[in-house]
Amino acid sequence: MNQEIWLMRHGEPQKNGSLTQNGVQQSREAAKVFQGHEIVIYSSPAPRCLETAALLNVEIAQSVVHVIPWLNISTVFPEDCLSFLKGEIVVVVSHGPTLCKLAEILTLSSDHSADFDYAVPVKFYCA
Repeated sequence: MNQEIWLMRHGEPQKNGSLTQNGVQQSREAAKVFQGHEIVIYSSPAPRCLETAALLNVEIAQSVVHVIPWLNISTVFPEDCLSFLKGEIVVVVSHGPTLCKLAEILTLSSDHSADFDYAVPVKFYCA
């Protein structure tokens, strides 16, 4: 069975790192994709990512949020970086560059630079 992995950039941030009102709305809209599903959320420790993850969690009410320190703006991942993905449906909330790198690992392709708009989930599968 393939595991669903959704990579999602945080909602639109303010300069102070929290979400704008638009970012809050974007996150709530993104949560609709997961309605009726039990998901596991992994998040960067950055405030804008945690806020996005919390909004997903509130809207879905069937999820758990786990904070993964290396999901913060990082291009160096642990060797077993995909082993943390536990759950049938996984949502990773992080930053554009980090998500691009994870997408490269998942697809064995190196061109994901334009795939991550604010709070738009992108689905991948992991065998």
